[in-house]
Amino acid sequence: MPKSETIVVLGYGAVGRATVQALIARGTPVRVAQRSRPADLPPAADFIACDVFDAASVRRAVEGAAQVVLSVGFVYDARVW
Repeated sequence: MPKSETIVVLGYGAVGRATVQALIARGTPVRVAQRSRPADLPPAADFIACDVFDAASVRRAVEGAAQVVLSVGFVYDARVW
């Protein structure tokens, strides 16, 4: 399957939101992937539900994408970091 020009942005926090706005401003097709659809998602952006802890979910979300931007923020946990 040929890849599209779509860029998938995983996560829609501060970084994801700014990235999506910049991509839309330059006319790049963009798909936001996270657990729930953001209330303030721009009409020009596509959305797909995705759980980044589920590999199959991530594969579905990024299928056919030209690039992926990981902008997921994880809560600090001293046991992990």
